[in-house]
Amino acid sequence: MSFLKTCTIYTSDEPCPMCSSAIYWSGLGKLTYGLSKGGYYDVVGRDNPDWVFEMSAREVLKSGKRKVEVTGPFLESEVVELHRR
Repeated sequence: MSFLKTCTIYTSDEPCPMCSSAIYWSGLGKLTYGLSKGGYYDVVGRDNPDWVFEMSAREVLKSGKRKVEVTGPFLESEVVELHRR
């Protein structure tokens, strides 16, 4: 697992709480994402309460005892276009 602490996972969108937890439990050391959760919901909407869970990846990951570096959002306007197609 010490090798995974040196690895980065790159995602187009900020991970949901479940995926953020999986990143934590996998042992990865860094998360980098493009579109923020707020930006995502601005595009797809917040109408369906079954799909809206706005807890940030940073919030989830800092709840654990092990440090996971989080960087992002990056290139939000480009990632937004992926959701508009």
